[in-house]
Amino acid sequence: MSKVYWVADTETTTGAYNENSSKVWAWAVTKVGDEKEIHYGSSIDTLMNFFEHNQDNYFFHNLKFDGSFIIGWLLRHNFTFNAGTRAYPRTFQALIAKSGQWYQIKICYGRNGRHLQSVTIQDSYKKLPFKVADLAVAFKTKEQKTKIDYDLNPDNSDWLNDPKIKEYISNDVRIVSEALDVQFDEGMKKMTIGADSLASYRDLIGKKSFEHLFPILDPMIDHDIRKAYRGGFVWTNPVFAGKDIDGGRVYDVNSLYPSRMRYSLLPYGMPEIFVGKYEENKRRPLYVQSIRCVFKIKKGFIPTIQLKNTGMFANNKYLTSSNGEAVTLTLSNPDLELLFKHYDVSQVEYLGGYSFAAKHGLFDDWIDQLMEIKMHATGAIRQLAKLRLNNLYGKFAKSTDNTRREPYLKDDGSLGLRVMNPEIGTGLYIPMGVFITAWARYYTITTAQRCFDRILYCDTDSIHIAGDTIPHAISGDVDPVKLGYWKHESTFLRGRFLRPKTYIEDIDASQNQLHAGDKCSYPARTEQNKTVTKVVKLARGLSGNKKGKSKLVGYIMNTGVYAKCNEVYSLHIRCAGMQDKTRKKVTWENFNFGFVDESGKLRPKQVKGGVILVEGPFSINA
Repeated sequence: MSKVYWVADTETTTGAYNENSSKVWAWAVTKVGDEKEIHYGSSIDTLMNFFEHNQDNYFFHNLKFDGSFIIGWLLRHNFTFNAGTRAYPRTFQALIAKSGQWYQIKICYGRNGRHLQSVTIQDSYKKLPFKVADLAVAFKTKEQKTKIDYDLNPDNSDWLNDPKIKEYISNDVRIVSEALDVQFDEGMKKMTIGADSLASYRDLIGKKSFEHLFPILDPMIDHDIRKAYRGGFVWTNPVFAGKDIDGGRVYDVNSLYPSRMRYSLLPYGMPEIFVGKYEENKRRPLYVQSIRCVFKIKKGFIPTIQLKNTGMFANNKYLTSSNGEAVTLTLSNPDLELLFKHYDVSQVEYLGGYSFAAKHGLFDDWIDQLMEIKMHATGAIRQLAKLRLNNLYGKFAKSTDNTRREPYLKDDGSLGLRVMNPEIGTGLYIPMGVFITAWARYYTITTAQRCFDRILYCDTDSIHIAGDTIPHAISGDVDPVKLGYWKHESTFLRGRFLRPKTYIEDIDASQNQLHAGDKCSYPARTEQNKTVTKVVKLARGLSGNKKGKSKLVGYIMNTGVYAKCNEVYSLHIRCAGMQDKTRKKVTWENFNFGFVDESGKLRPKQVKGGVILVEGPFSINA
């Protein structure tokens, strides 16, 4: 029997209704592949009844939220949490990681002979990592995201007669359903987009080849090599931090991680341990080296070293010095090269490491196939190619910590999650994760270093530089579409970079695709040649439509007068943790250290029945 998939969503009471409890006041469920079939209800009881009478597979686009209502209901109705792998009647299993990530809920109602009566619930966000509104745009779905008042009176059971509410909840499930339907048609039925990407790559090269190239490592070897695994390079140049920059450019790498997988030398096979310092070996040209040393940044160089969980240094700071202390580092050879190139290093003691056989071409066929789709397809198929390309590398660095959390009801009736006994699993092939990310950092850092006199900010696959010309040092590496080249993403009239993932830029919007109704600004020259910024409302382009995007062809000034485009700028704000409603309050003048929005941070709070979002202050601190 083929599986039946549904997408579900709930609307629940907010803290404005009750600060100590929450309940489901509306839900909708639609069938993937047949969005015309849609069902509605007005309570968690009717939703759970629908599950029991339609024992299929369900997706919620934020399982951590909706799952709290579901598991709370199960525990209140005499279902027992089952930590094992075998299902038993009136039990449920929950895959909730120690980190707090929710992946799956399985409910077992009983057995009918050999047939298990059960429901499986998963998180569609793990397969489609977009907000629903962005998902609708990216996949060009028939419906678009709408809005309602989230503090509606939940005791109004007649909500189905309100067309605005019905359209809102219907669109939410139909948008996700349409996107999942495309994924399923492409054979992407794993729990996460990373697992889908891995499955397609494994199918392409064959199971035997995969196991030969990427053998399972001993846990201790995995643990040693994993010390060299790091993420992206995110850095604010302290010379320019907090200062107003009079114009600049942003360059993004076209598919950074896939390009490193396509062009870099990468490891395979069993690692070989070595003692002391690595000695050059043509058969094993890649290595992870542990060293103990003292270091200090050279003048005119970007810092590249972070030390986490030492108690001596801030976890998120790139260090200019080890403060005269000898510290232990475990680095891949690309990172080791950067260490010696960017720092004066002394008192070096080599502590051994692992070397690897390596070659090019391990991912060429897989990447070329998907790049062809990305470059020539449109809409949903193009988005799926991008998702696959950007999510394979992370699977190789899969954590070996499989420790889970057990749900239970607290005395006040709210849902609690306690950490279960530690559970160590097997990784995939951590050396690959180490070197793909290392080569990615190497590419970004070396490019930024070549533009050192102009570099303002780096974030993994992007560099922000002062000035309105292409830096001569990278002019040969700039192309809008070529894999691994730097694309000129935008030009900004002015910028301010406060700290990692916290900056503001006035982007030149005259050639960009924006939404009708977006607020922009434009500089008007006065007789004194000073810039005067006026707020304008973006008009729809001739090729646009009411709900879609349109090319900027003109603007409506705050006086209501329409004018054609000349110089028009859109305020681009990047601030980790900032909610959309706070973003609307940001201006060029107030975006700085000390900015506070008293109701700008929404924190989930478990209460009786489910979850509410509690407002609190959001601030930008130095």
